[in-house]
Amino acid sequence: HLKLNMHLAICRCGLLQLQNLVDPKILYSKYHSEALGKVWQSHNIKFFNFSKKYLGNNVLEIGGTKEKPYHKTIKMKNLKEWFFIDPSIKKKDALNLKKKYKKKVKFFKTLVDNFSNKINFTPDTLVMSHSLEHFFYPVELLKKLFLDYSSINKVIISIPNIEKYIDNKQTNSLNFEHT
Repeated sequence: HLKLNMHLAICRCGLLQLQNLVDPKILYSKYHSEALGKVWQSHNIKFFNFSKKYLGNNVLEIGGTKEKPYHKTIKMKNLKEWFFIDPSIKKKDALNLKKKYKKKVKFFKTLVDNFSNKINFTPDTLVMSHSLEHFFYPVELLKKLFLDYSSINKVIISIPNIEKYIDNKQTNSLNFEHT
């Protein structure tokens, strides 16, 4: 069991931030987020209804390997492949999705930073649902993905409204995962 202290600091820009970030290899070594409840259920249904309008034929999803309502889009006839990259995927979740959706689904249990564009896959759509806020350098990550996969022409991203979390005094606005 890993325990870490959260040291807060105010940066030159005036924002309150975590002073020391946890190495993602440690933080995401085990699956630890079920994302349950009415709010998540509502989000996932809205994300499904939105994303199904824009998905291409080959989807690259960062995170999200616990089955969500929007994964129903994998059954769409025009969809050829859906690749998941997730460092903390549970083997049983991966097998369940693979069994349900057959050959259309592939998984890579790794940090996206370690993922290589050398595989035989040409995604046209990038999907990220509540994962972008987990990266130390999200802009650089997106630039790298677009450089590695110039075939991506659609991006579907959902991120939390951290400002709203703070207004509502929700403690998950500042934690080891939301950088």
